[in-house]
Amino acid sequence: MKSPRYDRNEFIFNFCVVLAEEEDFSTYKSVVQKLADMMHALEEQNGFLSRDFSKSGEGKVYSLCEMLMEDLNNYCECMIPIGMWLDWKGATLLLTV
Repeated sequence: MKSPRYDRNEFIFNFCVVLAEEEDFSTYKSVVQKLADMMHALEEQNGFLSRDFSKSGEGKVYSLCEMLMEDLNNYCECMIPIGMWLDWKGATLLLTV
């Protein structure tokens, strides 16, 4: 993401989805795309990623990743209450595998 508000005028982030070797990745493509779009929007709206200076294993980003991992592993879907981090009251994002 390019913006003068970032050091070096750019902010780059990555998320990783780790699957078993025999797992078919094609079922996760929509999850990865929705997650990328959501993180991009959260960062643009309020610096969700770049302003989280929490210790490792703590903070908003960690909590969100933990929720994603647990729900996708246990239920093959995750309802993310993105309204918690944005001014979108009651907004949620559904990710399904």
